Amino acid sequence: MPEADYEYLIENFGEEKILNRFVFIRDRAIDFLNRICKDHEINFDDYFFVSDELIEEAVIDYFADLVRLKDFHGSLHILLGL
Repeated sequence: MPEADYEYLIENFGEEKILNRFVFIRDRAIDFLNRICKDHEINFDDYFFVSDELIEEAVIDYFADLVRLKDFHGSLHILLGL
């Protein structure tokens, strides 16, 4: 999807927070897989590939869901008079 479609995520959370979440998840995935490789004495590249594109999609979906939940709960508070 074009970058402009996700501009609202940057406005809501900031580019740094989104990027930090991406880096955190990618680094944890690589660390986890490296531990498996060490435990089983296998070569990382022979068995695993970490897709930045898939992690990026997951992070974008995560933040988009947070915006939708925030909007929903705001609407719910208005409807219920909270």
